[in-house]
Amino acid sequence: MKVLVSAYACEPGRGSEPEVGWQTATHLAQIHEVTVLTRANNRPLIEKGLATLPGKHPAFIYYDLPGWLLWLKKRGMSVAIYYFLWQLGARLHMRGKLEPFDLIHHCTFNSFRQPGFWWLTKKAVVIGPLGGGQVCPWNFLPWFRKQLLYEIFRSLTVLCGYVLPQILTSMLSARRILVANGDTLKCIPWFFRAKTVQILETAVSPEQIIERTEQRHSGPPRFLWISRLDKLKGGELAVRAFALALAENPELRLTMGGAGPEEKPLRALIERLGIGHAVDWRGRIPKEEVTSVMASHDAFLFTSLRDTSGNVMLEAMAVGMPIITFAHHGAVEISTEETALQVPVTNSRETIAGMKDAMLRLAADPALARRLGIAGLQRVKERFTWKAQAVRLDHVFEAAMEEQKVLDTLQKSTFEALFSIRGVFFALVFALAIAVVEFGVVRTLQSRTDSIVERTLPRLSHIADANAMLTESFSNTVMAVNSDDPAERTRCIAKVEILSPKTTEALEAYDRLREPGTEDPIFQKLLMHRSDYLAGRGKVFDLLRAGQNKDAMETYKISVTPPYEAYQRAGDMLLQANIHEGANKGASLVWICRITEIALVLSAMIIFIFGFTVGFSR
Repeated sequence: MKVLVSAYACEPGRGSEPEVGWQTATHLAQIHEVTVLTRANNRPLIEKGLATLPGKHPAFIYYDLPGWLLWLKKRGMSVAIYYFLWQLGARLHMRGKLEPFDLIHHCTFNSFRQPGFWWLTKKAVVIGPLGGGQVCPWNFLPWFRKQLLYEIFRSLTVLCGYVLPQILTSMLSARRILVANGDTLKCIPWFFRAKTVQILETAVSPEQIIERTEQRHSGPPRFLWISRLDKLKGGELAVRAFALALAENPELRLTMGGAGPEEKPLRALIERLGIGHAVDWRGRIPKEEVTSVMASHDAFLFTSLRDTSGNVMLEAMAVGMPIITFAHHGAVEISTEETALQVPVTNSRETIAGMKDAMLRLAADPALARRLGIAGLQRVKERFTWKAQAVRLDHVFEAAMEEQKVLDTLQKSTFEALFSIRGVFFALVFALAIAVVEFGVVRTLQSRTDSIVERTLPRLSHIADANAMLTESFSNTVMAVNSDDPAERTRCIAKVEILSPKTTEALEAYDRLREPGTEDPIFQKLLMHRSDYLAGRGKVFDLLRAGQNKDAMETYKISVTPPYEAYQRAGDMLLQANIHEGANKGASLVWICRITEIALVLSAMIIFIFGFTVGFSR
């Protein structure tokens, strides 16, 4: 496969995103024919790296913006603005030059807010792994002090980034969208999730992997912190947590490595906390020495408040170091509970205390530290090497290419079909046939639905009302017969005489909606039993009014109870018959809908087959 890799950042030995661009391109070159589009500024280090690089080499296309823009960049122009303009210029630079390539991979920078301009290329496009979807925990924003406004603004752009047309267009044009962590995945609009794959953007080289076979030294536990010295990397959190741990275990030691604007404030904080004797300040550690420095320490602290992944954490795991890290962002993509002590990020006080407790726990339990280190090393060897990364990307490329081929074929065939007489003819014939079928189905559904709504459901309601009033009327009749209180007896009789006409109305309403069918005999029996019931009940009430209570009770047992029970059974049977009828009608609706679905699927298959064999063929 001929692959064009767009890698603004691509330099060997520089770490961070330049290393991602370099390692991705060189490892993919062992599988495919790779050409890298990168900045002309990167050329000296690239050519130096190629001179000693074994195996197949990628080719390089160098492009940079006009000199006056580079002059502005060196004098304070935002890197984000320059990068945006470079991506736009690179796309224009490659206009008309993309034909030899099968696939375009946008690699670096990996910010999801600037995924390149590879639109309308007619090539399979893969973007990512994208990062930058994580935001600093809101409780920690005050720690940024002078950088506070910038961090708030950046967080807002992340939360609202999905509405930017450039992002949406790039994701729409891509066959696959790769994301480096779960936070960035949440920034991808839901309608693009089906073509989104989560893959970490960074990895380690074989020479960075060192098997941990024994305790490194017999002295007090030594913790290591390496990062760029700025607010974002949380160096102050590491120092304050170490100071608390040192107060409980004076044998602990901490090595701080890195350079940046926070160096002076951090060193002042160390002196102010009185822990200078326990902190080894290394300053900037050359990349080629990082692995050996890690190999001489017992555990690694990772305290970034916002990070896509954390390559330095991978490097520490590669030498078998147990990790203490925050439980968020890329750190939880790299580590697990079996490879690291993950500290929840809540507020500054609780988070620092959690980091302190983790340090003391590792210092007190060498077996735990060893177990975490071994598990972390194994995880790196299995999942996070550049060779494994290239294989994963290759699988993504193959899937993207297969999808692109299908889409290209469909687009070509569809175009030919739409502009051929045969294609138009068959499209019209099948459209008309489907329309006729749909019209008939809709009319049938409408008829069945109207029958249920206008007849079956009201009948159910009327017979249910009649049964309910029958039960209430019978209850009042029983109370009247058994009551010795004339006033209570009179009240019960009056209640029955109110309910009786309402029962008659419900049965008459049911009769008007009744359709000839199996319920006819049941309904006639119900009317007959009700007539017997009403006659017997009338005799009972006459005897009660005459004060002949004993005779009324005997008449009730002989002339009221048997017809009531028969009347009630007929009412229940009639209700069940109507429920069964409604269920059958409903089942027929479901059956019609299913048959329609099958018919539509078969129609689509027929159209597809005819399209390729008749309408789309030449």
